[in-house]
Amino acid sequence: MKGFRFKMGDRYLVWRVVGRESDEILLEWSWRGLQGTTWFHIPSNENVLVFGSSIPLPRVEERHHASIPMKLYMDASRNLPPDAPVGLKVRAAVIKTLVKVVTVVHVTYSKYLLLSTYHRLLEEEEEKKERGELG
Repeated sequence: MKGFRFKMGDRYLVWRVVGRESDEILLEWSWRGLQGTTWFHIPSNENVLVFGSSIPLPRVEERHHASIPMKLYMDASRNLPPDAPVGLKVRAAVIKTLVKVVTVVHVTYSKYLLLSTYHRLLEEEEEKKERGELG
């Protein structure tokens, strides 16, 4: 079965495997101008699965060339002065709300991805034990 072997270059939904060690997997993702990485690690002396995710911010000189989603994110993250136009305040409030909703969805999906990966790794370990590959 090929599924979830995590070989270099493999693609899973929006992720592509860019790094692989015996106890680590580094995935890169890109979607509509946003990009980032997702990392899984299984410490050899612990019964845990470590998970990390990142979304790089553009350098200052790149911000004026940012994609539409990145520009909206940057606009939502800034604080407007009290005398800003009402239209700009409404737009910022809508964008901030959307970013919060998307973040909740991302966190929930990340937890699901983490749990399903953990279960798959446990299954693979059990299969190796049954074949006598693990001591």
